[in-house]
Amino acid sequence: MTSIHQSAWYRNYVLGVLFLVYCLSFIDRQIIAVLSPAIKADLALNDTELGALKGLAFALFYAGMGIPLAIIGDRGSRVRLISICLALWSAMTVASGAAHSFIHLFLARMGIGIGEAGGVAPAHSIISDYFRKDERARALGLFSLGIPAGILFGYLLGGWLATAYGWRLTFVIVGTPGLAMAFLLYLTVREPERGATDEREGVEREEQLHWLTVIRSLWKIPTYRTVVYAGSLNAFCGYALSNWLADFFVRTHDFTMRDLGAPLALVNGVGVGVGIYLGGVWADRYATKDGARYLSIPGTCFALAVPLLICAFWVSSSLVSLVLLFIAFVLSYVSIAPLFTVLQLLAPVNSRALCAAYFLLWQNLLGAGLGPFVMGGASDLLHIYFDESGALRIALTSLGLVTGIAAVVLLTKAKSARADLGIGLKTKSAEPRIAALTSGE
Repeated sequence: MTSIHQSAWYRNYVLGVLFLVYCLSFIDRQIIAVLSPAIKADLALNDTELGALKGLAFALFYAGMGIPLAIIGDRGSRVRLISICLALWSAMTVASGAAHSFIHLFLARMGIGIGEAGGVAPAHSIISDYFRKDERARALGLFSLGIPAGILFGYLLGGWLATAYGWRLTFVIVGTPGLAMAFLLYLTVREPERGATDEREGVEREEQLHWLTVIRSLWKIPTYRTVVYAGSLNAFCGYALSNWLADFFVRTHDFTMRDLGAPLALVNGVGVGVGIYLGGVWADRYATKDGARYLSIPGTCFALAVPLLICAFWVSSSLVSLVLLFIAFVLSYVSIAPLFTVLQLLAPVNSRALCAAYFLLWQNLLGAGLGPFVMGGASDLLHIYFDESGALRIALTSLGLVTGIAAVVLLTKAKSARADLGIGLKTKSAEPRIAALTSGE
């Protein structure tokens, strides 16, 4: 790695650019959540169709393309890959504004999913090659703040722009900046040497393992499976909430499109951001000497979030509901940095993008895909017995139980993380465990 790559200002610059890219990705994928009531009325859709647009259309292709694009990223230029993908998903966001039917919008959402599939996993790999292991959780946590920042600006801009210009032009306005950002990324971010910030004994840094070997080896590790299970359950809840809160407050608390922006930006955007930041700080402070805490910290927070998520949909006061949801979002998103750090610690240095992509495959199929879609389908089924407001309320209440299951998964399997990560025992690295598995021992 050249000296400029080693300088703190450049490493932070790269992190900042990748953060902005991640922010744009969440604006583009989540803007439909705040535009949902207007789209439903204009295109005469039911909740199941809305759920398919919010979840399945995006997530099936986002998840399906993640692994092949990660393999490309692990073998070629990750910076070039992210730049191309950013341009693609931004163009598809602009194209969403021209949709005049469910099918047209579904196809545009598919395009966004295909583009965004090449963004996150290669970015994790780049960050891990710029930041040392003792800095990595915080760096990945700061990068992941693109999630709440994108959600926050999506809600703020979405509510205001939809009121002023309509939902179609809103898609055009929020998609255009990504096209310029793609050029900035390509021209100013340099590809780092793989494994440059790692000191790993007994492993050839340049060795490139077959992608199926890596996946099979990772899946043999109990901690990796635990992260996949818990992360997917939490994603199911997070995406369901993010995509249906606007509809809930419109139907239950009589919010207008103009009313939605600020409160949901605070709850979903700021709440998620606080949770992600705290998760990164706590993981670097408490888990680097005890691997079990990478799982027990988010597991405890999930458990605390359960009663808040259940009560939030049944209190009569919209303010109290928003406060409960804010705290629940903070607790739920503490998991992001610890769980992603576990993935990067377990992954061979030349397969970090693939390791993250395989996790994201499950997280997005079960979370981003099924979360919004199942909530929409459940709302339509319950609408047979309840009014539209009550049906959605009951469907969303079930998310508290899903979060409880995720808490149990993490807390019961936390101790195995010590052995799998080699943290808190005599070994100082997870690499011996990976080396043994990939060599077939």
